[in-house]
Amino acid sequence: MSLKEFISLYLPPFERILERKIEGKGELQEALRYALFPGGKRFRPLLVMASTYAVDGKVEDSLETAVAIELIHNFTLVHDDLPCMDNDDFRRGKPTLHKKFGEGMAVLVGDALFNLAFQTLSLAPLPADKKEKIFQLISSSLGIGGVIEGQVMDIHMGKEEENLEKLKKIYSLKTGALIKASVLCGGVIGNATEEELSLLRAYGENLGLAFQIMDDVREAEEGKEPPYPDFPALLGIEEARNRGREYGNKAIEAILPFGERGRILKEMVEWVIR
Repeated sequence: MSLKEFISLYLPPFERILERKIEGKGELQEALRYALFPGGKRFRPLLVMASTYAVDGKVEDSLETAVAIELIHNFTLVHDDLPCMDNDDFRRGKPTLHKKFGEGMAVLVGDALFNLAFQTLSLAPLPADKKEKIFQLISSSLGIGGVIEGQVMDIHMGKEEENLEKLKKIYSLKTGALIKASVLCGGVIGNATEEELSLLRAYGENLGLAFQIMDDVREAEEGKEPPYPDFPALLGIEEARNRGREYGNKAIEAILPFGERGRILKEMVEWVIR
């Protein structure tokens, strides 16, 4: 199965579940829908589903967890866009949520997305032992040693600071941690062995770095000024692109043992580094 076929088959039921999570009328629901629809690439939930598929699990079992991951991802985006953080005015071709609904509402929407994610996980039709592992994977990807610590490092990064290793650490935490958790959650749902989880972990770690570096490359090509020296600023666009592709190729190498079942994960890397 190709990535295109996989998306056609599994993204529609994912979207239906996501839509059901915010049914009803009200100011909060309106703002939640604004944050979630139309969505981005749905990259992280696709990773959950593709990893379940790679270890020969039932993809339908991963849909609720994929929805929870997307809710958490959007929580991080809403808060990340705030003036006290990255101070972004646009996302996905429209004003950021705080520009549309106000800063206070943006904080509350982020909180609501976070809450709804864990409510979704708690109600997922999975055995208790799998839920426990998934809760642990996701929660540990968010706080100390995860997204929030990465954001702390991000806001304290000096505008003139040139530190490639520190930058790599920020990328691994702020972007990579949730990507890695997404992949591992899919593995848990699909009953992956410890060896398979180790391969998925290596895949997720390298993909997280490739994803952020290539995102920086695209922004540099568009002429956007980074808040501090990033990979393209420090290495030049072409060398940064090469680094991103190196990490992407390492991710692909990690999943070679999955054979044809790993094709979706492989194509997702190619999607990132092309």
